[in-house]
Amino acid sequence: MLERGSNDPTAYRGMWEGFRHIYATKGLKGLWAGFTPSTLGVAHGAVQFAIYEKMKHRRGAMIGGESELSNWDYIYMSGGSKLLAGGITYPYQPVRARMQTYDAARTYSGLLDVLKKTWKNEGFLAFYKGYVFSGLHKKHKILADAST
Repeated sequence: MLERGSNDPTAYRGMWEGFRHIYATKGLKGLWAGFTPSTLGVAHGAVQFAIYEKMKHRRGAMIGGESELSNWDYIYMSGGSKLLAGGITYPYQPVRARMQTYDAARTYSGLLDVLKKTWKNEGFLAFYKGYVFSGLHKKHKILADAST
């Protein structure tokens, strides 16, 4: 609910004030800004699982069956699948962030417009802004996933 910085004098004093303001100024559509790209974030787990399963089957075939996989194999496959899934699904995060900015309605007409303008004005790498720092921030999550 932070359309503005928390120190801004016009910042919302609470959640209900934010809801009322957004609904009054942007309508019901404003309350759902960024919802579509946010749902794409759910795909991360499915992508990771698919990659992990493929890695497990391939590695198992290389060493004589999945029953021969070691703990290290599982650690590498878990961490590797997490990193690959992150690389595949990360672009939704900068897109979602752009759609949820204060003046997004003035800048973009929707999801496809965000994608087109970002690609045209900033290129491919714009979809990976913050990826390295996000990965560094989430290294503990990758290690925890790899150990389970």
